[in-house]
Amino acid sequence: MKHPTPTEIAEYAKSIGFDLDAEEFFDKYEIVGWVYGKYNTPIKSWKGVVRQWQRWHKGHSNNLSAGKPKLRLFPIGGTCCVETCKMPAVYKVTGQAYDHKYCHEHMPDEVKEQYG
Repeated sequence: MKHPTPTEIAEYAKSIGFDLDAEEFFDKYEIVGWVYGKYNTPIKSWKGVVRQWQRWHKGHSNNLSAGKPKLRLFPIGGTCCVETCKMPAVYKVTGQAYDHKYCHEHMPDEVKEQYG
């Protein structure tokens, strides 16, 4: 496959009505050698990947705020470090001697703001 330029990516995205950051797209795949997935499958059609990004964007547009996806938390193993709490941990703060793990309720307020 001939690798596209950022200009070609931008022009194609525009032609299908997709407001894509072509530089970001180009850098993402240029860095990894134009492969995708956990098995590093070579990309056969960069236009197909642009259309895939467009479908993903449409499906997640309700989760976007100011152009950035809303961050999500997932269980990370273990329980909250608050002594009386036994909820699954979803956020970890690495300290000098050991890690502190927190559940949704007990994580720091500034983190709650990011994750809503």
